[in-house]
Amino acid sequence: YRSLGKWQEAEAEALKAKELLQKSGDREILLATIGELGQIAKRLSQIDDAIRYTQEGYSLALDLGSIREQAAFKADEAQLSLAAGDLDKAEKAARLSGELSRSIRDQRSDLKTHGLLTQCLTKKGDLAGAEAYARTGVEQARALGERFEEASFLVDLANVASSRKDHAAAL
Repeated sequence: YRSLGKWQEAEAEALKAKELLQKSGDREILLATIGELGQIAKRLSQIDDAIRYTQEGYSLALDLGSIREQAAFKADEAQLSLAAGDLDKAEKAARLSGELSRSIRDQRSDLKTHGLLTQCLTKKGDLAGAEAYARTGVEQARALGERFEEASFLVDLANVASSRKDHAAAL
């Protein structure tokens, strides 16, 4: 259903699968199903449900000892909380995602959290913090050969400069 854009049907089937997986005890596939439910909820603009699924997924990933999945669920929670306007929750989730990513040396996931923190801190008005994350993001993106991410962080730096009314630096 998902590939056909039938999101309500996809959600109904994923909920059935979740229930069966909870009964069967297959927790790793359950973890993936919870992730799918979060993505479906996001597509349906059910942000509170999507956040709840990220928290549920994080908890299960913690039980399973999957640091990579913990980091991914926290990054998703940060992104969704940012979209919902809960900047403190977004910042907390992004910071934890970054710590987890660094603990397993996942540079690309850590790079993603730099972007989330840059956005969050910009919205909170912490322009110095946002600039620091964006500058580090530029450096990391260059080192990883991630040109699109590098450009994105350069745009973030321009936005920070613009927020400071430093239009010359924004250019």
